[in-house]
Amino acid sequence: MTRSSTAYLGRTRPLLYGTSDFLWKSTPPQRFYWDLSRWLVVLPTARGGRRLRTLLSDRANDAQHKFVAPTIITTGELPQRLIGPCSNIAIEIEQTLAWAQALLNTPDNALAALLSRLPSRDSLAPWLDLAATILRLYQDLAAGDLDFGDVQREVSGEGEQRRWQLLSQLHADYLKRLDAAGRVDPFMARKRAIDEHRCGCDQSILLVGTTDLSRSLSRLLQGASENQKAAGVTALVAADEDDRDHFDSFGSIIASRWIQRELSLRDDHLIAAEDVADQAAIAARCVANWRTKFPAAKITIGVTQETLVGPIEFELRSRGIKTYRELGWTIAQTPIGRLLELLAAHLSMSSWRSLAALVRHADMDDFIEHQLAGDLLHRVDGNGKWLQALDNLIGNHFPTRCDDDLPAGVRREDRVAEVVRDRIQQTLHDLRGPARTLSDWAGRLTAWLHVIYPDPTIDESHSQSRGRSAVDATFLFLTAVQELEQSLDVKLSSSAAIEMLMSSLVSLRVFEPAGEDESIISGWLDLALDDAAAMVVTSLNHPYVPEAVTADPFLPGSLRTRLQLNDNERRLARDIQALDVILSTRREVKLVVGTRGLDGSPTPPSRLLAAATPHDAARRLFQMLEPPRRPASDPLASNTNDSVWRFRGTQTRSKLPIPILPQRDPVAVMSVTAFKEYLTCPYRFYLRYVLRIRPLDDAAGELQANQFGDLIHNTLELFGNSDFKDAESPQVIEDALGDMLDTYAGKFFGRSPNAAVRLQIEQARRRLSWLATVQAERRRGGWMIDRVEEPFGGDDDAHIVVDGKPMAIRGRIDRIDRHESKGWAIIDYKSHGHAPRRKHLQVRDGERTWLDLQLPLYQLLIPFVIGKEVRSSDVALSYFNVGSNFNETKINDADFDREEFASALTKIEDCVRGIRGGHFAPSSDVQFDDYSMILQTGAVANLLDQLNHDDDQSPLLAVAEDD
Repeated sequence: MTRSSTAYLGRTRPLLYGTSDFLWKSTPPQRFYWDLSRWLVVLPTARGGRRLRTLLSDRANDAQHKFVAPTIITTGELPQRLIGPCSNIAIEIEQTLAWAQALLNTPDNALAALLSRLPSRDSLAPWLDLAATILRLYQDLAAGDLDFGDVQREVSGEGEQRRWQLLSQLHADYLKRLDAAGRVDPFMARKRAIDEHRCGCDQSILLVGTTDLSRSLSRLLQGASENQKAAGVTALVAADEDDRDHFDSFGSIIASRWIQRELSLRDDHLIAAEDVADQAAIAARCVANWRTKFPAAKITIGVTQETLVGPIEFELRSRGIKTYRELGWTIAQTPIGRLLELLAAHLSMSSWRSLAALVRHADMDDFIEHQLAGDLLHRVDGNGKWLQALDNLIGNHFPTRCDDDLPAGVRREDRVAEVVRDRIQQTLHDLRGPARTLSDWAGRLTAWLHVIYPDPTIDESHSQSRGRSAVDATFLFLTAVQELEQSLDVKLSSSAAIEMLMSSLVSLRVFEPAGEDESIISGWLDLALDDAAAMVVTSLNHPYVPEAVTADPFLPGSLRTRLQLNDNERRLARDIQALDVILSTRREVKLVVGTRGLDGSPTPPSRLLAAATPHDAARRLFQMLEPPRRPASDPLASNTNDSVWRFRGTQTRSKLPIPILPQRDPVAVMSVTAFKEYLTCPYRFYLRYVLRIRPLDDAAGELQANQFGDLIHNTLELFGNSDFKDAESPQVIEDALGDMLDTYAGKFFGRSPNAAVRLQIEQARRRLSWLATVQAERRRGGWMIDRVEEPFGGDDDAHIVVDGKPMAIRGRIDRIDRHESKGWAIIDYKSHGHAPRRKHLQVRDGERTWLDLQLPLYQLLIPFVIGKEVRSSDVALSYFNVGSNFNETKINDADFDREEFASALTKIEDCVRGIRGGHFAPSSDVQFDDYSMILQTGAVANLLDQLNHDDDQSPLLAVAEDD
């Protein structure tokens, strides 16, 4: 005899209100005391449980009754309540380890029925991944009250029969291993409770909106309802009595009935949208409109894909609307989760780049600043710029492994990076070494985390509840892993152990307490029980809702249907019922249907739109697939571009203001290269040469154009100061340049720079071999290297006079040659093949425009560099092009005529006047922009590229022209 009942509370009010009424009537207050302690209330989600508790408490307070709350749990917690206390249930990581041992205990020839290519037995990590896959398969079947033998009886074909028979054998081995370890598989614990007729609990069970119970859980409830010693089971359903045939005795849907249901969906419920940003903007405008009628707590934003939460939060906060993320955050989305990912990467690679990523984590930065500051500060002359030193080291010297010695050419102030490395490596000492057991690594990891988070519950730096909750949850989990039973424990490397621990941690979620006046952002499964008066649901699209059961290598869709597992049709039925409740129980509903996903791929409308008459379904589908056209009467049709950001490619500049330049002393000294910067953009010139703001790319995996140029320039400087400079043999010169290249590269990049830099060094070697031929020919022609890297602007007082006032000029000339009869030549090395005219002058609309003033400035400075006795007209101005092919490698003389030199002088004077006059307006046409983040150039387009082309990679070793 069963002791269960079902109450149909109708569809006109939210189910949680009906639940409050039911409990008030079934267990009325006695003497101003409302005691609901006899009830065990079960809801599908934690959000529904928290909201029900609030409604019950408010009702008691309004009636001025003392209140004793019922026990409120989720369906996921119910099995443990029904089977009674069981302290030895295996946690998921123990189950994974038991499956892995069962797999490793099986010969390869037997496992061939499972996989055609097996992982190497020398590495445990892939076997753990395979074990996790089989565990998920087993859990899926067990939730449907099935086992591997049931599937074997359903499949045909010799290969499939062998596969499922093998899985049955592995399952038996898995259970034996758990039993030997004193652990019990959770599904086997349920099965035993059913077989032994001991399902149930002392409290009366109240099922609220449990429309999608698994068969396994339904069997437990059936056992509880038949147990005369246990209290009964009551299901509350958000439906009318007329729909009794749509539900089973525990309020769970009958799929075959619901997939035939026509929803009360109206056209005005639907809003067509474009991409993710458009959907977020529409949701924000809906909330903004509704806040004139409803309080924030009565407005819910539903998301069917979690990636929309961030854009929606941004849109709402830009309008001053607070939000509460009901879905919470996974551990991986919290600081400690990210820290563990970075830690695992560094332990695996032990590279300078992985170290740089690790120390950039905010909590590691705090640790370094607070724990190491005393030692670090004095090593950088009190500036404390340890991160800048680390970036300089990586960006200029490209070291690879942290264990290698640094190159000799590293500047003293950048060697503070060594201190950071050594101290971090010291803290990681116990996380390195040979393979250890997982429980051992968990203990060592806990100890290391306590160094970074010395007192996570008190330390003010971790006062945010989300971060604190994540730290506490992580420590609690690691404590459980340290207690792994010895027979289940396995030996792993530290990085593999942390990755395995992270795979288990990633499913845990943490939450922040809800604040005042916040609109709720909830997931799809929370919406049917939500009691908000107004709701907007985003991405009513396939495959988000119904969530598609994707192709499974073990359980394809047709087999799932034959086994009556949770297939696509059942999920469709579940979501039709949920949308039916949403549409029936609130005053305002908007359903947003997008056309493109986050990656730009098309997203078809949800199958839920087909739950209508064929005519309505076809008409709505056509409307949703058309470009969005909102009628003027639609309140959402106005102000369609009032979002701060639009991601449709129509806005290429942000609305953020460009910073105002601070006042500095007038510029008294200029470098030769600064003139080109001023011609390109006065604002950027000020950033670079006055404020000394220089770009530094520590993420580059190869030499930048200027660094590749420095590699060649510095090698040629060594050559110009050597005894080989007068050599006339191409082979002698080539051999000498090769040795000098190795000397310079070894000094500044060490013995083992990364592979890209090594290849670029070989590129430079090839170019220098071509240069050797040209240099030998020039020497045989009578030209001699007189000086290299000749500085000016120091004691020689090099300057130009503009409007009667001198402007000091400083710089360094790459090379000065001398010929007995031809005189002098000023040579500038260039790692490209372009002649001076092309790099200095550009003809626009018939007029010549100076792009660079380097060689004309050298001509003005000849008296200071070579001597006043030398006439400028007797000095050749040349490029020594070290090009990317032999034909480009040559000496190119400047062919500017007298009129062009005169116009260059005018341009030089104009630059000086502009700088003295404080004219630093930004230019819009900049080809290579090092300051795009400051001037906001291309910010929106760059964000689009990141969203849509994350997988694009720039070509390796793309060496740009170096000026």
